[in-house]
Amino acid sequence: MGIFHEMSEFVNRTSKPLEVIYDGQRTSLPANYTPEGVVIEDVHTMLPTIIIPYALNQNVKMGSEDAVDPSDFVSLVGIVRPKNKKGKDHSWYDCSFCEQTDRLTRVPLEDVLEDPNATIQVRGKAIPRAIDSGLAGVTTPFDPR
Repeated sequence: MGIFHEMSEFVNRTSKPLEVIYDGQRTSLPANYTPEGVVIEDVHTMLPTIIIPYALNQNVKMGSEDAVDPSDFVSLVGIVRPKNKKGKDHSWYDCSFCEQTDRLTRVPLEDVLEDPNATIQVRGKAIPRAIDSGLAGVTTPFDPR
């Protein structure tokens, strides 16, 4: 990862390894917790401070993002607060156990949609598909019409 002078300790808040990609390089964060939520003592991951926003944004707990403010979410990565650093207490200093959910989206859909199982209606000119319309000699969508 090149030469960086300022390093921070990253905490994987889950029981599975996570990955962070920065500048085309993939870095693995080993698990800091067991599946029961017990801390694994001898795991310390030091990475450059410059990749903090990338690690936080690439490892979001699904369903935790606020629909109005996309910068308000829970990350599966925590940063150990430096002892000499004073100032604002950020949410990324939370290093407690947090497991990934089985949701598929970052935003909880039941908060945004009236009916999460609704179908999407598309308006506009209907274009008949060549295969369904039975055009002569057209067997695939890539054949000339």
